[in-house]
Amino acid sequence: HRRIERLHEVRRRTTRRDDLGARLGRAAPRLRAAIERSPHDWPLAGFTQAWEWAAAGTWVLAQGVTDVNAVQSEIGLTENRIRSEVERLAATRAWRHAVSPDRLTGQARANLEHYAYLVRRLGKGTGRYAAQRRVEVRQAMDRCRPAVPVWIMPIYRIAEQLRIRRDMFDVVIVDEASQAGLEATFLQYLAPRLVVIGDDKQVSPSAVGVDQQRLRDLAGQYLADDPYRSAWQDPQRSLFDEAKMRFQGLITLTEHRRCVPEIIAFANRVAYEPDGIRLVPVRQYGADRLEPLRPVYLPDGYVTGTTNKVNPVEVAAIVDQLEKCVADPRYDGLTFGVISLLGPAQAKAIEKRLLERIAPEDWAARRLQCGDSADFQGAERDVMFLSMVAAGPTQVPLTRDVYVQRYNVAASRARDQLWLFHSVPQDALDNPEDMRFQLLDHCYGLAGRGEPVLSGVAPEDRLVEPFGSLFEQRLANQLLRRGYTVTPDLVVVGARGRVRVVCEGDTWDGPAAYERDLARQRDLERCGWRFLRVRESSFLVAPTAVLGQLTTALAEHDIHPAP
Repeated sequence: HRRIERLHEVRRRTTRRDDLGARLGRAAPRLRAAIERSPHDWPLAGFTQAWEWAAAGTWVLAQGVTDVNAVQSEIGLTENRIRSEVERLAATRAWRHAVSPDRLTGQARANLEHYAYLVRRLGKGTGRYAAQRRVEVRQAMDRCRPAVPVWIMPIYRIAEQLRIRRDMFDVVIVDEASQAGLEATFLQYLAPRLVVIGDDKQVSPSAVGVDQQRLRDLAGQYLADDPYRSAWQDPQRSLFDEAKMRFQGLITLTEHRRCVPEIIAFANRVAYEPDGIRLVPVRQYGADRLEPLRPVYLPDGYVTGTTNKVNPVEVAAIVDQLEKCVADPRYDGLTFGVISLLGPAQAKAIEKRLLERIAPEDWAARRLQCGDSADFQGAERDVMFLSMVAAGPTQVPLTRDVYVQRYNVAASRARDQLWLFHSVPQDALDNPEDMRFQLLDHCYGLAGRGEPVLSGVAPEDRLVEPFGSLFEQRLANQLLRRGYTVTPDLVVVGARGRVRVVCEGDTWDGPAAYERDLARQRDLERCGWRFLRVRESSFLVAPTAVLGQLTTALAEHDIHPAP
């Protein structure tokens, strides 16, 4: 009887063994083979801990089965579609309101046609009947103004063509207010709300030929009780200066979307950082970009004239270089501009020579323009050529605010590349506050330096600068070993684009911080940035699979390892 019971127990255990062996063979065939080869010698030390690690890894990977980058991309596409629909809806509703039969009646159309006719007839506003025609234009404007919800006009035309009344508009928006002088102050009278857009670090009114004593007399006559009367007496003070002093609600925009970092860094250096403000460049670019700063020293340069100063050597050099750029395939499709840093005569001389050398179709296609800083305020070009004009070892330092404004505007018009032609030797300028010194020091200090990139792999188990965590450090090492170009802030650089790799570590700062980071990411994506997110937990469990997904995603953004 006991033997029969023992045989039953053996059969039960054998069945259990075969069942477990079959299950193990399906899940871990190499482990089963190892056990069968050495049934009395357990092949794995710490098997329980290893099994628990594998189970935890399987669970972690199951939690991350959803591709967060694909989801983020879909969210971005959805937001773009929503934004496009909102823009289309807003435009449709605005136009429907503007041209509704209640607003744009037959009489209103006739009034607008009559106004347009009278403006064309007025022309330059000269002639025997000019004063009478201005009166007729103003009367026509009174009749047709209610039919148009938004009027966009230069300041002189508002004063000339509108019959000025208090709060005749709901809102007045003044753009480039730093160039508008005291003559623009009446705009505050036109509406209960005034939006003033400008930059007091850019060109202010020149006030050439303005009689300052006349301003003092008018201020004493009409503004005797104004505590800020002395401000009205300065002809170089702008409407933006007045608004900044008198009103609250200043909003400072620090995201800069025009220039590459090396170019806008000069504006930060001389204009904004001294006031505790730093413009943050957010524009994206690839590794094959143009060299941002190209200073050119012309030791043979000289200046002719006293009032209208011209440097013929710089004129010839700029014209020659610009002609080469037009013919260079690297500059295909790019726009050009030329700024004289000392008076308009140099710009006119360069323009005259360029008209002789550049074909009209190229002139139009390149949007070529020559002028001074004031001519380019509010404008931009892909490539700018600056002429310093001055020559010789002895120069009067340019330290006043007006020169800071002019140099700031001139140096920040270029999107991709800034050429600086100068005949003053750098070592002849010894005043660090001189704008010529500042610009030359900046250009020669950064020229040819290139963007900082990681030069080699870091230790795997010891955190070093500039990384914020070992996870970032190890991921950067893996990308470097695969031949990618990586910056210290984990931006992977390709020939024509860049991708920021975001490392999501094992800390959680809460939903508010996460939403804030995503909102910031969406803002940057509108500027051309691209992001890829990598979870630390997934990287620890399956580094090969995660790196494979990352390199595939980089290839989709046309970013590949360096050859």
